[in-house]
Amino acid sequence: TGSGQLTKSGSGTLTLTGNNTYSGATTINAGPVNIQHANALGATAGGTTVNSGGALQIQGGITTAAEPLTLNGGGVSSDGALRNISSDNTFVGPISIASDTRIASDSGTLTVSGSVDFQNSSGSVSRSLTVSGAGNTAVSGDLINAATGASVLTKANAGTLTLSGNNAVRVLYNHGGGVISISSASNIGVPTGVNYPDKFNFTDNSTLRVTANSFTLGRNVSGSDNAGFRIAGSKTATFDIASGSTLTVDGVIANISASGALTKVGSGILQLNQANTYTGATTVSQGTLLVNGSTASGSAVTVQSGGTLGGAGTINGSLTVQSGGTLAPGTTSIGTLTVSSAPALSGTSSMEIDRGPAPNADKLVLSSGTLTYGGTLTVLNLGAALQRNDTFTLFSAPAYAGSFSIMNLPSLSTGLTWDTSRLAVDGTIKVVCSGTLAASAGSPQTICNGSLTTIGGSPTASGGSGSFTYSWSPSTGLSSTTAANPTASPSSTTTYTVTVTDSAGCTAQSSVLITVHPRPTSVVTGNTNICNGNLAIIQAALNGTGPWSVTWSDGFSHSVSASPDTRTVSPSSTTTYTVTNLTDANCTAQAGDRNDSATVTVEKTPLIWIGGNGTWDFTSTGLWQDSNAVPSTYCDGYDVLLDDSASTTSPTISLGTTVAPASLTNNATKNYTISGTGKITGTAGLNKLGLGTLTIGNSNDFSAGTSVSAGTLRVTNPAGSATGSGAVTIGPSGTLAGNGVISGPVTVNGSLSPGSSLGTLTINNTLTLSGTTVTELDTGASSDLRHLWRHAHRQ
Repeated sequence: TGSGQLTKSGSGTLTLTGNNTYSGATTINAGPVNIQHANALGATAGGTTVNSGGALQIQGGITTAAEPLTLNGGGVSSDGALRNISSDNTFVGPISIASDTRIASDSGTLTVSGSVDFQNSSGSVSRSLTVSGAGNTAVSGDLINAATGASVLTKANAGTLTLSGNNAVRVLYNHGGGVISISSASNIGVPTGVNYPDKFNFTDNSTLRVTANSFTLGRNVSGSDNAGFRIAGSKTATFDIASGSTLTVDGVIANISASGALTKVGSGILQLNQANTYTGATTVSQGTLLVNGSTASGSAVTVQSGGTLGGAGTINGSLTVQSGGTLAPGTTSIGTLTVSSAPALSGTSSMEIDRGPAPNADKLVLSSGTLTYGGTLTVLNLGAALQRNDTFTLFSAPAYAGSFSIMNLPSLSTGLTWDTSRLAVDGTIKVVCSGTLAASAGSPQTICNGSLTTIGGSPTASGGSGSFTYSWSPSTGLSSTTAANPTASPSSTTTYTVTVTDSAGCTAQSSVLITVHPRPTSVVTGNTNICNGNLAIIQAALNGTGPWSVTWSDGFSHSVSASPDTRTVSPSSTTTYTVTNLTDANCTAQAGDRNDSATVTVEKTPLIWIGGNGTWDFTSTGLWQDSNAVPSTYCDGYDVLLDDSASTTSPTISLGTTVAPASLTNNATKNYTISGTGKITGTAGLNKLGLGTLTIGNSNDFSAGTSVSAGTLRVTNPAGSATGSGAVTIGPSGTLAGNGVISGPVTVNGSLSPGSSLGTLTINNTLTLSGTTVTELDTGASSDLRHLWRHAHRQ
């Protein structure tokens, strides 16, 4: 008690266990002072100083008063100027580092809750604090007054140093063993606004642990300041990142000498953003290592079971993903990880994809060599539902080999599936149709031109997903190009193709052949004139595929094996013939296919001579017309009229053949002459009317009578009867004249004028003169009179 001071000298141990109240300073010049009570060092106003060779030991699970402590030297035998002997103890007072010193924890945890003052704000001197021991040390107070390059904190031995203060200074760290544990960038002395410590050297196998939060530790961007992380010799720097935390190292991790290594443990994330130059091995044992910068060419990267390698940088050394390990290119977003040499993939390759505006995916790129697949491929979709033809490039390499034993791919809509066949070609996977969608355009059909038929299946679409749309092509002849079952009416043989699309965008196609036969056609010819009872030939030229079934307008129907269809007809009146129904081997003609007609004109009586001089036969044209003023040719059995329709005043008709009209009437004022080598035969009679003269100069053998009611009948052929064998009657106004022969009996009630001037009219039958008969005689020619009367008698 009291105001006195306590000075410790000598190598022995002074143990203070009581509640001391002295107010003077405590000075430890040599040997240890062991305190086991919170107030063992008396009142706090005096403070405690440990000089080189001395030590302040603490034990007993105590929390000291806020006693200021000044440390010099490394303690007794370098075992700590401040030393935690056992249990968990807390030193509350501020600590000033007057010279290079050491704090040690043999066991348990020593907590330093006061500030640690390096007393080196100007950097004019060197200040070094070493934390060592097998126990743990926790500095919750702030590190203050530390200058760049001159203030050093060294961690040694196996224990854990936890820094949790807000350290707005730059301290050089030499991490020589055990663990340094932090939860923010400021814990290791990062000034406000600067995200890097002075330097952080891993001088032995040691661990930097992040227990919470996510933050960045970087490097000085100035080329003159070699800030950043460095690994000494062949030591290993271990980064232990807690779950949910991310430590981003934005500085270069380099070797101090030889080939330092890096190991990632803990389930959190370590992200390396720079082109690191350390050349030792990189091992991902737990959690995730994201390489957004690069690793050195000498750094072999191994991903062990439970570890994940990702990032969007470059692995310049070898890469091995062991069974249970995961390769996951990209960071929190999709990215590409490049590997310079062929990786060995035995674990899981985990890729993220996102179709977005354009399909995008994590990708592993191999610069050279062959990428050999192995292990498991797992793909996670980050975006919207995948669609047909979405293609994602997961791997890129000069060559590919091997295969994944298991592939876990995102689920797809019904009707879609994954095509992984091109992984071995170009590293891509693609969303394709599953092949369940089927289209049916229906069965082939045969139709006739102009006909309709329904195409498409029953149903046209099946399988697939959701609703369907249809697209038919070509559009020619279709009622609709978007209907499932349109009607088709092509004009020629056509193959129609339907494309069916389902709601997933999958398509299927099917085609159907519609064979179109041309409709048969007919062209009727055979316009002609015939006499009643005569025959005419009409024809229908047929197109199409025989045999044909032809029905004519007169009801006649038959089968025709070859074109044309030729018919012989004999209508009793003028008739027009058409084809009313036509069917070939394939089709039936429509109305427009049956063309033209044949009109057979049956001549009407009487036939009127309209010619001048001409030949009376069966073929000459332009000489006759019938009673309907239709130009005609002559036919036997028709009544013949010789009237004033003749084109000349004295027409001459030459008989070139034998004709047999039903009757012959001459009723004209014009003078007609009939001559020639032909003759008039049959049962026809001759009726002479009109004032003109009819001269007959040929022999005839028609059997009906001849009547001359008016005008003159002149017979001029002496070799045969001009009036055939029938009786000849001369009416009161008629005249019989000429020098020819009459074979039938003659009755004259009119005039008889034999001869031509004077000549002989021979009547080889009876002559009857009735009533008043005028006989014209030339008395100078007795022979005329004699011949005329040789057989005559008077009634």
